[in-house]
Amino acid sequence: NKNNLQVYGIYNHLLSNTSNLRLKIGSNFSWQTLENDIYEGNTVVTNDNFLTDSDFNFTELYADVTYTKKWGIFKLDIGAGLHNFSEKTNIIGNEQSLEATKILPHLEAELKFTNSQSLNLSYAQEYKLPNLTDLSNGYDIQNYYSVYRGFLGLKEALYHTATLRYGYFNSFSFLNFYAGATYNRSVDNMQSSSDLTVLPQINSLINNPEEDQSLTVYFGGGKRFSRYYSLNLNGNLSYADYYTTINSALVNNTSLTQNYTLTNKFKIKKKVELDLGLNYLKNDFESLSKNEFTTWRPFGKFAWSISDKFLLQSDYSYRIQYQDSDLINENQAWNASLRYHIAKSTYLTLLAGNLLGNETIVNTSFDNNQTIVNTREVLGRYFIVQLRYKF
Repeated sequence: NKNNLQVYGIYNHLLSNTSNLRLKIGSNFSWQTLENDIYEGNTVVTNDNFLTDSDFNFTELYADVTYTKKWGIFKLDIGAGLHNFSEKTNIIGNEQSLEATKILPHLEAELKFTNSQSLNLSYAQEYKLPNLTDLSNGYDIQNYYSVYRGFLGLKEALYHTATLRYGYFNSFSFLNFYAGATYNRSVDNMQSSSDLTVLPQINSLINNPEEDQSLTVYFGGGKRFSRYYSLNLNGNLSYADYYTTINSALVNNTSLTQNYTLTNKFKIKKKVELDLGLNYLKNDFESLSKNEFTTWRPFGKFAWSISDKFLLQSDYSYRIQYQDSDLINENQAWNASLRYHIAKSTYLTLLAGNLLGNETIVNTSFDNNQTIVNTREVLGRYFIVQLRYKF
């Protein structure tokens, strides 16, 4: 059970036509309780750490001052907040208190070259404090193979976040483009700790003695070449370098995800729209072992306004997935719909899904130092009749 309350007030003082001072004073309160019982058959297990009865109180008081100044095309927001954190945890007779006062600076800067072209930079610091689930040392069953147990000795973690973004749009040449990056670095980050020597596996949290970091870079843009054709390209790269603990040993983990999509858009006589494209996805995970996953997915989307009454839509994709250069899955997906405009605000739609009868989808992820390849069954062919009235 969790209850939260936030109260704050903001005061703005205009210093001049190009400068401003803002004061924000506020508070955050959180009250949490946790009760958890584990049964063997119809009997409650009463051994140590199997019963959980905990409560948790959190209070944050803060005052933040921000100064804003504008010089021509350049605008700057700079400030800092004074934050006081207080936590009190009671876990079956074990009490713990945590209190800290921190200064958290922040900055935002903007260069607005024109109304359609700008460059933005921001930086902020933030503290994350453990909650009741992170601290409670009672067992919580995750699945058949693992249980989770909190750690009462967790302390706060500091996060640095910096972002940079550029955007451009030209309505005359029908060209738009954006690119950006976000960098995160943490100190005393709360990371997973796993004991693989027992069954079920026990997972917990610790404060990482090393600094974790991640970087995300993204971009995208489009160009309209004529009334009939336009091209769009977007992509993102995410890199993470962090540490976890396995069997009391510190393990370095890295992951790199790349995702790119190229789409060709065609319009024919304002009646037909056709998208043809290709998506490329690559995941590289390295921890106790190293794995590489690659997915190619050509796709197409089709929309035809047959008349003022009928709209036909369809989409198709063909997915090819590899693990370390070995083919692990191939599947096709084809869906279609036909919408009939009965009256002014009434629509009848016939939906058909998974027309090719695809049976499985393979998803890959990285969690608790393990690469997970999840093959799941999907719904077979299905048909839906939908009647909708729009108020």
